[in-house]
Amino acid sequence: MTRTELACMSQVIESTLLTAGVPQRDLAPVIAPLFDTLFNNFSRHDYFMVFEDVRPTLDILKTIPALKLAVISNSDYRTVKVLEALDLAGYFDFILTSYDAGFEKPDPGIFDEAIRKAGVRSEDALHVGDHEERLVGSDICPMAGPASSQRRKLRHEPAPA
Repeated sequence: MTRTELACMSQVIESTLLTAGVPQRDLAPVIAPLFDTLFNNFSRHDYFMVFEDVRPTLDILKTIPALKLAVISNSDYRTVKVLEALDLAGYFDFILTSYDAGFEKPDPGIFDEAIRKAGVRSEDALHVGDHEERLVGSDICPMAGPASSQRRKLRHEPAPA
């Protein structure tokens, strides 16, 4: 990451804290160590938890030959390393970070790049997300629309024989 990108990330943290009501005078002595801590924590796989239904769900999805799975994340190279360390990266055909794409969700550019990398038509793509303001829809990006705006348990039920 460049110094400019790191400075932008630091500004996001500072802006978040200011919005939360932390006075500017209280931020100056803590912003650098706080940034270092957050940046490092989001680089570590043990900072994340994999819900118990994730692997079984991905196992089922991977049995569908025509289905392409991807991660589209407002993040950087750390996401790939974390997914690899959690033994999840292999479930996905590709992992697209906003850093690599040059766009952040909900900018249509990141979804256009995902569609291009997947080699599918936009009407055949589906985005499953966890932030409603970043979910896709006809007015935000060309994908078919969100499957869920909240984390829900997914349950596989075999097709009738």
